[in-house]
Amino acid sequence: MLGMVVGSINCKYKCGAIVYNSDGRTTGYLSNDTYWRLKETSIINGEECYSVSKNRWVPKKYFIFKGGLINEESNRNV
Repeated sequence: MLGMVVGSINCKYKCGAIVYNSDGRTTGYLSNDTYWRLKETSIINGEECYSVSKNRWVPKKYFIFKGGLINEESNRNV
């Protein structure tokens, strides 16, 4: 569990960041400059991915974080 982490999509492709399901199949794309609360991490298709909603995973490389990550337990930047 990541705690309270919000990331923004930053992808060089016009269609945005690829979204996988837990089986590694492409299920869609997330638009650039959108913000998502990240719930957990998993390795999908050999890439570290963040869960953005139920069975929707986005590779870590498409996210940027401003102000650092927040650890929910301590409420401090990590």
